[in-house]
Amino acid sequence: MPGTDIATLSKAQLFVHLTEGLAGGVTVLTPNQRLAQALAREFDAAQVARGRSAWESADILPYAAFVGRCYEDALYSEIGSALPILLTPAQEHALWEDIIRRSDAGDALLAIPETAVLAADAWKTVSQGVRDEMYLTGIIGRLSPEGQSVPRTVYCR
Repeated sequence: MPGTDIATLSKAQLFVHLTEGLAGGVTVLTPNQRLAQALAREFDAAQVARGRSAWESADILPYAAFVGRCYEDALYSEIGSALPILLTPAQEHALWEDIIRRSDAGDALLAIPETAVLAADAWKTVSQGVRDEMYLTGIIGRLSPEGQSVPRTVYCR
């Protein structure tokens, strides 16, 4: 990434940062839930191997959960009233159905609700693939106490 200061961490170094817990201000982003869970299990196993009986959970999130957290944080901030409201799953499904009904093939389809489910799943798969192309298993983002951005550090598997 030209113009971006990025350092690479080993998994052991990443776990040292995660051991600091919330006070360390470290969040790891992964492209999917499965990788977030696997990395969290590895972190927990490393803590047990170190003889610890209790520790703060590592802040390891899939990209979608991180975006949701950012939205929630913004929603309850001073800019919250300007944010659009997110669709519920039922509203999203209704929107997909409407898009399919209005499409050129809409009149020919017999099972529009089922097609809407398939279209939504396909969209999620495609958008997940775009995120996966970042070729990153996690990104550590830190903010300094002064609110200044600190150079990003990347853990690559």
